[in-house]
Amino acid sequence: MNKIYQKTIPAGKNAGFTLMELLVVVLIIGILAAVAVPMYQKAVLKSQAVLLFQMAEKVQQAQEMYYLANGTYSHGPANLDITFPDCIMSTDDHEGQIKCKDWLITVDHGWRGALNAVLCPGLGQHNCKDANNKNKYQMAITFYYNHAYSYFSDKAGTKAVNCYTNKFLCEFFNSYYGQ
Repeated sequence: MNKIYQKTIPAGKNAGFTLMELLVVVLIIGILAAVAVPMYQKAVLKSQAVLLFQMAEKVQQAQEMYYLANGTYSHGPANLDITFPDCIMSTDDHEGQIKCKDWLITVDHGWRGALNAVLCPGLGQHNCKDANNKNKYQMAITFYYNHAYSYFSDKAGTKAVNCYTNKFLCEFFNSYYGQ
């Protein structure tokens, strides 16, 4: 009634994959990885840059709120009502820095008229310098204060994006933020 169908393997043949089949599979996986890894790295870098941009905007907004309350800008993040998890905020107003894992935000004195945010993945808490003491900036965003009273007064309320080692990020910010 019920017949059992079995595939018979001729004598001397193995049922496994041949070396050529395995090499083709490994080659295909290698090509896919070669395409996917750079795209993944760009996506991670973009997300870090967007997060830096958003954090810098919060600091700039806190500076403007401080200005409205006190008539002057804060000389550092210690006086601003902001906190960022996993970041080191300087308590010294003369240093005026917020150091995070992937970026460094410098809260400049009001007379300087700007807030600088620098992306340097993995080096932010070391002032964006590597072991050889060389700057490793990927890009910088400058937010000019609305009431800038320095030589930046003509740029008051604007933003500027500068690229150092990563032109991809500038193209991204220019296309999405209209800089």
